[in-house]
Amino acid sequence: MIGQTVDGRYRIEKPLGRGGFGHTYLARDLRIPGEPHCVVKHLQPASNETDYLQVASRLFYSEAEILAKLGHCDRIPRLLAYFQEQTNHEFYLVEEYIAGETLSQELTAGRRFDEAQVRQLLIDVLELLEFIHLQGVIHRDVKPENLIRRVGDRRWVLIDFGAIKQITQSQLHQLSAGHTVAIGTPGYIPVEQAQGKPRPSSDLYALGMVAIQTLTHIHPQQLPEDPQTGAAQWQHLAPPLGDALSRVICRMTHPYWQERYTSARQVLDELKDSPTPAVTILPTVVLSPEPTTMAQPPVAVAPMPSSCSPFPWTWLIGASGAIVAGSTLAWFMSRPQTAPISSGQESVVVRPTASPAAKRHPNPTPTLHST
Repeated sequence: MIGQTVDGRYRIEKPLGRGGFGHTYLARDLRIPGEPHCVVKHLQPASNETDYLQVASRLFYSEAEILAKLGHCDRIPRLLAYFQEQTNHEFYLVEEYIAGETLSQELTAGRRFDEAQVRQLLIDVLELLEFIHLQGVIHRDVKPENLIRRVGDRRWVLIDFGAIKQITQSQLHQLSAGHTVAIGTPGYIPVEQAQGKPRPSSDLYALGMVAIQTLTHIHPQQLPEDPQTGAAQWQHLAPPLGDALSRVICRMTHPYWQERYTSARQVLDELKDSPTPAVTILPTVVLSPEPTTMAQPPVAVAPMPSSCSPFPWTWLIGASGAIVAGSTLAWFMSRPQTAPISSGQESVVVRPTASPAAKRHPNPTPTLHST
């Protein structure tokens, strides 16, 4: 697709990544003065069957509405447009481009984090998790690859809210019968999430594992575990750390969700109440590798206020629908191959659970037409 123009507007410049869901590209918006960069996600359903595509289309627009709502926060990429191509039954999301490096890139380059920097990373991301959790959204894939340090203000930005992961074709009948898809990356996914029952504390677990990785430069899958509890044993592998931050991280990463913090706000309050050490610059180290349509016109998403401050009385109304939308989109963007949990790979697990009806949020609905 390099050099092609999608929807007569978005010129594809280079690939940014690929996965079971499709491809992600860096593009330019030719209709905006200066032709600013944007990110185009090209999503490919696993089946062209009519019934399958009808459900896929419905879930795609439901998920897009959730992504648009998350654009309230200036540290979550805004959804700029979304549309479906009828000729090849494929879907496109256009998102704001965030200039910067991922945490994964920084770690691979040997960047060292001291206690104050890890604390600031936690605070930045916890503020974002509080925002999305109050809207009923669980990210389910917090990891270094999905955290970008933004150029300019150096704040952390959380990306990849699509929850569009790999599901085998043979599992489709299970999903249609009311099963839930569990999404996550090995090392960052807690037990309850692997069982298809993610909670807000599942994101806290993943973020805690990210904090441990920044301190130890060891992938979570390679950390030793307590033989009795299964908790990661990491303190002896990290530089000297204050007791307060160590306790916070240990509670965030407790194997049992009942023993973790119940909300991002709880963690934030504890971090802000504990002493903050001075920032020091640590030397760089060399690391070993980690384990490893337009059938309908695009919908342009109106800009949202740039704020991450939570106002739960207005957002909790749509909580249940948002959770369902995030889970169900993973179903239709599947790839026909088995995806067991293995080192360094994104994983999916299908478990039976109740399937409540998704609550739709008001948003412009495009009209299908052939091209």
